Amino acid sequence: MEVKVVKNKGKVLKVSVKEINVGMANAIRRVAYGEIPVMAVGELDITANNSGLVDEILAHRFGMIPLVWPTKGYNLPSECKCSGKGCSNCEVKLSVKKEGPAMVYSGDLKSDDKEVHPDDPKIPIVELLEHQKVDVVAYAKLGFGKDHAKHQASIVGYTKGQGGFTFNIESSCGLTGAEVFARTLDVISERAEEFTKLIKKEL
Repeated sequence: MEVKVVKNKGKVLKVSVKEINVGMANAIRRVAYGEIPVMAVGELDITANNSGLVDEILAHRFGMIPLVWPTKGYNLPSECKCSGKGCSNCEVKLSVKKEGPAMVYSGDLKSDDKEVHPDDPKIPIVELLEHQKVDVVAYAKLGFGKDHAKHQASIVGYTKGQGGFTFNIESSCGLTGAEVFARTLDVISERAEEFTKLIKKEL
């Protein structure tokens, strides 16, 4: 197998992989966009919102903000001791309280963990006019893109060329393109190891 990085620039990674088949190429694509744990806002406690956006649209805006989070330290809700009810091991709180006239940006979110924060602080959430305000606490957890788009790690495509495949990976979360690819390979490796153990157990 031969791997060659064609482009590695922040969110975008272009990599050529030789000596793999279509099945493996599709496995890489599926894992890269839908099976890497990604942290995103799921639920909101809205104390005040008299902005031009109804609560449901405001919640959607929060959910689609890409977040940066530590590689270790947080559990998937389904694997946490709290059974997904929400605790410091699987959930992060991000709050914002602001009055108009003003624009509420992603950078206005205050996290209870400094390692978890919006990837881009300049994403506009809602514009507040005079006498309008928002007071929101958002709860972020890990999840998978195959279950909801807000947890999608990347946009991935590939082309088949002479002797291999060229993957175009564009991160849509708080990871770089290279980090998405590395975590993709980790997931595939872990599953292959688990599969091998199960087969050996049955033989």
